[in-house]
Amino acid sequence: MKMKVVIVGNGPGGVELAKGLSSDHDVTLVDHESVPYYSKPLLSHYMAGFLPEEKLFPYSPGWYEERGISLRLGEKALLIDRARKVLVADKGEIPYDVLVLATGAKAREPTAPGREHILTLRTLSDARRIKGKLEEEGEMVILGGGFIALELAGNLAKAGYPVRLVHRRETLLGLDEELSGMLREKLEDTGVEFHLGTEIVSADEEGLNTDRGYIPGRLKVCAYGTVPNVELARRSGIQTGRGSS
Repeated sequence: MKMKVVIVGNGPGGVELAKGLSSDHDVTLVDHESVPYYSKPLLSHYMAGFLPEEKLFPYSPGWYEERGISLRLGEKALLIDRARKVLVADKGEIPYDVLVLATGAKAREPTAPGREHILTLRTLSDARRIKGKLEEEGEMVILGGGFIALELAGNLAKAGYPVRLVHRRETLLGLDEELSGMLREKLEDTGVEFHLGTEIVSADEEGLNTDRGYIPGRLKVCAYGTVPNVELARRSGIQTGRGSS
């Protein structure tokens, strides 16, 4: 008899697990987003105009159906009832024999006053919103000095958009000064303007107040990395520790 395997999370971990189990078990994927699995690393390429939206999706809806994978998209998992072996979601209860949490991570939020004027990038919905505003404003201020921030800055600059990158540290990616300097020079050649060693004091509609002066920019995107999605587990009484991003 096939087991009912319910996977919460439609990211790479959840999809790869579903693909591996679907030939032997009844597999259901549950995710709060309303679209099938897509490549998050390619979102900056999409926003820069290098990639059409449909190319973000490696699998068609028919791919899931062919493998017998049931998709419950646009459905938020609220609680795990381990006594009854039921996942409680906002659109009903889902019984399971085995439940897997593959909830991934969410964008780290800015904490500066005026953060309502700063957008974050993690989902396709975020990317669509940012892309629309980018086409209106024609430029972007990026907060952060990690992979997400640098990839976004590099792609947008290559596409011809003026880009300012603000980072509180003097180096990028946690690298030493020499390697960070080489990376910075390469991105500066594409047109990225750097404001390193700069602390954000507050944000407003027109730009950023920093400890080194005012940086203009109506479109501001925070790319501070990610934090684990552990809320479902914690609500359900599951010990999470620090989680994993």
